[in-house]
Amino acid sequence: MTRYCTGVRVLWYWAPPFLWAAAILWASGDSFSTGATGGWMERVLGPALAPAANITIRKLAHLIEYAILALLVWRAIEAELKHPERRRLTLIVTPMLATLAVAVTDEVLQGLSRTRSGSLWDVLLDVTGGALALAIVTRLSRRRRMHSGSPAR
Repeated sequence: MTRYCTGVRVLWYWAPPFLWAAAILWASGDSFSTGATGGWMERVLGPALAPAANITIRKLAHLIEYAILALLVWRAIEAELKHPERRRLTLIVTPMLATLAVAVTDEVLQGLSRTRSGSLWDVLLDVTGGALALAIVTRLSRRRRMHSGSPAR
């Protein structure tokens, strides 16, 4: 494989998780504070529903955005691994470490902003989103291998 092809391959698999992490960290600023998102929710849903909807949507966003991050890292590693015997542990540990690193950085950045605060509970929620996504993808890939007759990795 030429250097160009290798570089394009690496970029194809690794750019998405880095760009997604950058988007998460960009949203750590004041423009995505509870007050900022609550304002437009109040206009859409009304003052009675907006506070509960704002909290619910924000916490679901934590689960979903970090699930996506873990899956993107999993995809990149799965494409690059060449040693099947080490694959299972690497496919779980590395995305979880990446999820934890971005989650902690996200909350630290929120703690440094004027209108937000960092939360260990949000880190736990973020890591839970990553873990759920990895549990699902691991189960699906194991089921796919069993049905295709390929050896376990």
